[in-house]
Amino acid sequence: MSLLLSAILFAFLAVTSVNAELYKISNKALTIGIETDLGGAITWLSDNNVGRNLINCYDEGREVQQSYYSGPDDMCKWGAHPWPWNPISAGDQHGHKSHVLQVDRTSTSLYIRVRPLQWACNNVLCDCFFETWIDFGKNVNAPQNSVVVKNRLTNFRKDQTVYPPRDQELPAVYTIGSFSDLFVGNADGTTYTQVSYPVPGPPWGRFTVGGKWMAAAMPTSTNRGNYAVGVYNPNVTTFLGGFYGTPSPSAGSEDDATMYMAPINQWALEANTTKTWCFALALGYLESMPGTFNYYRQHGVEC
Repeated sequence: MSLLLSAILFAFLAVTSVNAELYKISNKALTIGIETDLGGAITWLSDNNVGRNLINCYDEGREVQQSYYSGPDDMCKWGAHPWPWNPISAGDQHGHKSHVLQVDRTSTSLYIRVRPLQWACNNVLCDCFFETWIDFGKNVNAPQNSVVVKNRLTNFRKDQTVYPPRDQELPAVYTIGSFSDLFVGNADGTTYTQVSYPVPGPPWGRFTVGGKWMAAAMPTSTNRGNYAVGVYNPNVTTFLGGFYGTPSPSAGSEDDATMYMAPINQWALEANTTKTWCFALALGYLESMPGTFNYYRQHGVEC
């Protein structure tokens, strides 16, 4: 390799110093934020009328974030168990943070590019990049209680082994522990069903979801139903979900109790693969979720 090429490659992979900051943008109904100290993971989602953050940020394994799996099966250990190749946005189980390379913000959009860490390892960088785009300027006619997120994985692994497909979290969503009821959208597009899950998780429950959305809801009802956070992926009908800890109406974003949701697809992630995909988040009363996500079913997710 020439010295010039080496210098270019080093510059391409070098870590840019970015100050730790929570970047937020808002529309008329909600506020969403990404945190540079947690690798651009979504760490904030709130109703503008309330202001309470609904995302759990207890550790680097929570948040709303990209999370991918591939071989080898025993790259590191989580607890006493072997753990595979598993880069995530925020950092690793030891508290190290993913490396932010670029962050851009306008009044209506956010973009971040990071080099993530392997979740179960000790400060081990992934041979990959994560990118995230959030833009209120797109899907301008969509319900205001929702937001579309675009994610991209770019692999440049030295390991050229072709590993079998694995479940991918698209994305992993962790809400505050006030949300202890779990609902799935039905294929008819207008109804939803409450589901039960193992307590405590993990392992998480696995559900076939015809409506392609799942929502975590507060159990306290009003005349409009339960307040909820929902996630929709237009290309997924299998979801994981469950609760960890003890539910509490006062649970906050730094507390251990949390609800987990994740749309799941099986992908084989080759050494030089690129995967780009999109999802929508929504908040509001549970009765609004079918209509909100039906908009995206009918008009598509522009990302």
